[in-house]
Amino acid sequence: MSIQEAIDAPRIHHQWLPDRVYMEPFALSSDTLKLLTEMGHDVGIDPSWTIWGQAAGILVGGENLAEIEEGGGARYNGAMDSRATSGAARGY
Repeated sequence: MSIQEAIDAPRIHHQWLPDRVYMEPFALSSDTLKLLTEMGHDVGIDPSWTIWGQAAGILVGGENLAEIEEGGGARYNGAMDSRATSGAARGY
């Protein structure tokens, strides 16, 4: 994934107490949900998922990990959460 794809990916959160896996809608496939449930996990969509917060990220050395492993590319690559109402990844 690029840094933008990773920041925009659906979020999953495991809460210790209560022992529950929360997720955004469509974060996991129906097959994965079935497997987790069969393993005894309590999995569900968090009704407050829209207020989980915003993420931002900077990847140093390439546009993705594969490019970094090959020797790198652009020095800094930034991403701002597409869920955010404002903000942008900018640099100088």
